[in-house]
This record gives sequence, C-alpha cells and structure tokens, in this order.
Amino acid sequence: MPRSLVAALLLAATALAAAAQRPTAEFIKTSDTGGGWSGVYVIDNPGDTLWHWGMAFELADNVYLDLVVNGWFTRNGNRISLHPELWNGTVPAGGKMVIDLKGSYLGQWAAPANCQLNSQPCDGSEPQPDREPPTAPAGLQADAVAARSVTLSWGAASDNVGVERYELLRDGADAGSASGTRHTVAGLQPETAYQFVVRAADAAGNRSASSEPLTVTTAADDGDQPPLAGGPRLAPYIDVTLWPPFDLAAARQDSGVDHYSLGFIVGGGDSCRASWGGYYDMEDDFYREQIDALRAAGGDVIASFGGASGRELAQVCGDDDALRTQYQAVIDRYGLRHVDFDIEGAALADSDSVARRNRAIAGLQAAAADRGASLYVSYTLPVLPPGLTQDGVALLQDAIDAGVRIDRVNIMAMNYGAYYAPEPAGNMAEYAIEAARSTHAQLAGLLPQRSAAERWAMLAVTPMIGQNDVAAEVFQLQDARQLGDFARAEGLGMLSQWSANRDRVCETPKAGADPGCSGVEQREFEFSTILREALAQP
Repeated sequence: MPRSLVAALLLAATALAAAAQRPTAEFIKTSDTGGGWSGVYVIDNPGDTLWHWGMAFELADNVYLDLVVNGWFTRNGNRISLHPELWNGTVPAGGKMVIDLKGSYLGQWAAPANCQLNSQPCDGSEPQPDREPPTAPAGLQADAVAARSVTLSWGAASDNVGVERYELLRDGADAGSASGTRHTVAGLQPETAYQFVVRAADAAGNRSASSEPLTVTTAADDGDQPPLAGGPRLAPYIDVTLWPPFDLAAARQDSGVDHYSLGFIVGGGDSCRASWGGYYDMEDDFYREQIDALRAAGGDVIASFGGASGRELAQVCGDDDALRTQYQAVIDRYGLRHVDFDIEGAALADSDSVARRNRAIAGLQAAAADRGASLYVSYTLPVLPPGLTQDGVALLQDAIDAGVRIDRVNIMAMNYGAYYAPEPAGNMAEYAIEAARSTHAQLAGLLPQRSAAERWAMLAVTPMIGQNDVAAEVFQLQDARQLGDFARAEGLGMLSQWSANRDRVCETPKAGADPGCSGVEQREFEFSTILREALAQP
C-alpha cells in the first residue's frame, strides 16, 4: 500500500476518533399542538468532562421559544443562547444532559438550525472557520438626547451564524457595546456635537462595515446635579451568605444602627446573571423580608457588587448593555437608591471590565436622572497608609472620564502587611487615619473642582474590626473610638466596618480571623455602637 494512502487513512481515522470524542447536542421534538411545540436538546458527552456548557441556535421568524427547563435563555434577534442553571453547568465524562424547551409558532413549524455547543457544531463535526462578516447596521438614530447622555438605536444586522454584539464608536473612540439594537452613551458634555457609528461583530471576531455616521448635539445643562455628599453616616457591611442569616431589624434595635451595606452581588456560576454570592438568584427575592423589616423600622440598605470572592458582573458580562441590565434589575427588584462597587483583587487590575463597569454605571445614573431620580454610587477600594493603589486611582479616573458622578470613595483600611504597617499593635487607627488623609490628597488631583470639605464628605473608611486577616493586625475597641473621633472632626461622609456579622465576641476562639466574631473581648455590637455614637456627637 502506498505510504501516501496509509498516511491519509491514518489521518482520517484520527479525525474520526477525535470527532467521536466531541460532545454533541441533538434536538428532538416531543409534541406539537398546531401552534405550540415542545422539544428537548440532549447533550451527549463521550469525552472528558464538559465544564460550563452553553448552546446557541437559530429559530425561524415564525417560531418562538417561551420556556426552558433545566436552563435559561437570552435572545438576540433569531439567535437563541441557552445557559445552564447553577447546579447543572457540568456534563460528566460519558454523561448526558437534557434541556426541555417549550414554545409556540405561527404557520408552519421549523426546527432549530445552526446549533452550536460551546461554539462548536452540535453534530460533533469539524468546525469550519467563520470568515464572513455581518452586514452593516442601518438606520442609526437618536431616540433620546439629554445633556450628558444620548440613547441610540439601529436596525439589526444579519450574519451567517448570528451577530454576537454591536460596537459603538464616538468620534472614532470606543463608546461601549450592546447585545441588542439600543444603547445609551453616557459621560457626554452639554451642548456638544458628537459623531456616532455602530458596527456588528460575530463570535469569530468578524466585524461589519460601520453604519452611516450620525451627528448628535447634546442638550443644554439642566443643572440637575445631585449633592455629592449625603446618605448614611454609618453603614456596616454584612455578609448576607453566612448562616444563620443576619437579622437586620434585631441588629437595628440592639445597636441603633439603621443602615447596612449588603455584600456581595456577583455573577451566578460565572455567568452574566446577578446573584447573591453566587448562591441565590435575584428571582429568589433572597433577603427581601429582612430588608423590608429594616425599612419599616426607618432604615435602609446599600447593595454592594463585587467583593473578594466570586467574579464581579463586569468580568462575566460581555457587553455594556447586558451588564447594565443586570445592575438595573437588582436596583429595581430591591428598590435601591445607593449601590456600592467593591472592586479588589484581579477585578481591580482588569482594565477592560473596569471600563465596561464604569460605562454601565454612568448609564445607570443617566437613566435615573431621566426618571427625575438620583442613583447614589460609591466605590470601595483597597488602600494602604500611603493611599489608594495605582489601580484604584486609575479606576476612579476612568469613572470620571466615563461620566460617573462619584458620590463616595470607601477605603478598606485593613490587611496592610508588615511593610506598610510595621508596628500594628495599638496603631491600627493611626494607619487608617493616615490612609484617609492620603486618599483625600489623591482625590484633590482627581477632582480639583471639589473643595477640601467636599472631598472629606465623599470619603468613607471601612476597618476590619478585631482580628484582621494579617495575623499581627488587630483593630481594637480603642481604635474604633479614635477613628470615630477623627471622622467627626474632619466631616467624613461615612464609616463602615467589616463586618456586622463579626461584631460580637468569639464563643470558641480560633487562630485567624473568624467570619462570625471579632476575636477580641467586646460586648455584642460594641464596635457599631462606638462608631455610631462618635458620628452622632455635634
């Protein structure tokens, strides 16, 4: 047998073996009522464990998807994307997964087409590279023009496998992206002309030609700039995912504190879907009774996005509108007037997600202003005694450039390490005060138009009470008194603490920081009481 033929046969056998190991997804129609339909997609995984499955397919113009069981879906024109629930995102090696679909149709039924499983053909065949760009969007127009924002819409583009996103350009520079055909560009200046274009992009990175340009002149400034200071003076953090749940109303009665910062909202299962800690979806109305009880007693809450665990939504939501939709859904569901963004760790250094988040926040504030309301926004950032990190300063500068009205900068005065806090015993308040003074000076460079008093009023400090994660650092009751006196004297906007869950003595002391107690001798809620009383003094 010729060597060339042997080689060809070996190559073909290798390709078949590889194809046999690829996961597949088969659609099976299970019922048809002459206007309604049901079916299943069966994912068959003969190879290694399939992590974080996702599917996409197209429906005909007259066929509609109404319900998904064992998953959820998003729609972009005729393109449907299926996503797993938190509990079924993995298909084990040699296993199967069944996703139930229910829908309706007009006229003649047509099966789903152009199916992809994790961006590969659902039939397990060798994927062919996609080099065909989408068509250019048409009909770009301004639906709403305000002093600092413009809402644009356009006609949908078409693509051989589906448009993934639309990219907006303002005067040739990136102005955000959207999964749909409508987007609000915020951070603009009043009475200024801007030129916009939009282009379509698919999952392979192919981009269409730009639309015809549209020039829009923003409206005159209406002077509606809410106060930069305000809000609660004390709002301790709560880790809402700890068990048993923290009782807000009881804590208010015992401590006198009537505002709390609830942490944290992140992407559910690493998906663009808001959840409390990755455990509770917004549809569960998690913690709703606690919040309602606190509000009935005259208090309120701040919802905090991000934190040290999980992935902040801006890291998992691929475009501005999808991200803003998730933020807005949380705001609407819980009736929030103040949202906080706790950005730390890898998220702080992720410049793409930083920019996407800031554009989305600017859009949220613009939407609130359109309703005649104000959305109060704070950033919670890591700090050292010399001030905010370089990444923290860059985040605030990007927020300013994006048009975000920064109402408060909250510094996490904790866990400095031996280099920056060589003598922590008895000096934790001093380090926190030094960090506050340094941040105040940094804000002068970022926001020179604000007075010194305004910069103090927009500054908040959050210590980690009791035992910090750094073993040598312990924030004592006397440190709380000293920090409270400083905050009152300088007119700081707010104090907080990590966390109210920990504001009690440990029944069984252990090494390291305990999420449920402070690790120091104290009465229940004594840190909260000290800070509240300090801020309440004239």
